[in-house]
Amino acid sequence: MQILQSLLVGAHLLGMAGFIAAYFVQRRTQPDGPLIAMWAWSVLIVSASGFGLVGVGIATDDHHDPVKMIIKGGLMTVLGVAVLIVYFRRRAIPRQLPAVFATAVLAEVAVSVLIT
Repeated sequence: MQILQSLLVGAHLLGMAGFIAAYFVQRRTQPDGPLIAMWAWSVLIVSASGFGLVGVGIATDDHHDPVKMIIKGGLMTVLGVAVLIVYFRRRAIPRQLPAVFATAVLAEVAVSVLIT
C-alpha cells in the first residue's frame, strides 16, 4: 500500500507542476486565446490522484486532517469546474484568467504545506 501511496503522491505533484507549466505555456503561446489542453489534463490528474490518496488513507487508517481534506477538495472542485467550463467553451479568455487559475493552485499548495 505504501508503493501505491508513493505513486499517487508523485502523480499529484506532477499534476500540480502541470498547472504551473500550463500557466507559462498559455502566457507564451496564446494569452488571449482559448485555454490549452494542459489545464484540463492537470485537473484530471490532480483530482484523480487526490481522491486516490484520500481513499488509500482511509483504507490504511492513516491519520488525515479532515479540515485540510475539505479545504483542498473544495478548492480543487471549484478550480476544476472553472477550468473545464472555460476549456470546453473554446472561446477567447480574459488575459488575467490563467493567472487567477495559477493563484488558486498556489493557494492549494499553501494549504497542503501550512495545515498539518
